[in-house]
Amino acid sequence: SGAACNSTTPCVRQLDALLLDGTPIGDHGATVLADALAPDEPLEFDVSLALGATGLGAIGGIALAAALRSKTSRLLSVSLNWNEQLGDDGAAAIGNALVGNVALRELGLARCGISDAGAARLGLGLQGRSSVLHTLELEGNAIGPAGAQALGTALETNMGLDSLGLALNHLGADGAAALALGLRRNANLTSLNLAGCELGDDGAVALALALR
Repeated sequence: SGAACNSTTPCVRQLDALLLDGTPIGDHGATVLADALAPDEPLEFDVSLALGATGLGAIGGIALAAALRSKTSRLLSVSLNWNEQLGDDGAAAIGNALVGNVALRELGLARCGISDAGAARLGLGLQGRSSVLHTLELEGNAIGPAGAQALGTALETNMGLDSLGLALNHLGADGAAALALGLRRNANLTSLNLAGCELGDDGAVALALALR
């Protein structure tokens, strides 16, 4: 309900994991949570947030992105998997929030209705050596070669990401080749999931040459 802390309503001083997967809180609930997770004064502890399959759409995603942009953010892990209405607008807002964020280590956006446009904005957020995100999960979206190219470009300069999940996206051979260009210059990634991405022989050869 968002009741304020006072002499009769005790505050929760250290809630470091909030797991609401499958709870239909929707955009309104996500917005309330986002406001609470970006207080005026910094929290004294890191927080993990799981909102998988909660009916969250672009509005909720934009609200959570605002919390990530906050200088007081202590969000360490955010999982929004299976929110298919999040879409490119929500992904774009989150991608923009990654720029300058120094807290978030894990981000789950599997099956969130993200296409090339959303992947491109996420790629921009990952560019540069200052990114601290370690794990990005994008399984089961609608990302194609153009989105893979944006992520591949990010890998050229990103020094933080060590796990990238792109299983069940329509990357094809062209997408694999685009990722391969980034892998040639990346020395940090240790896990890359491309299961069911229709890479074909040409895509496999491009990746093999890059890995060598």
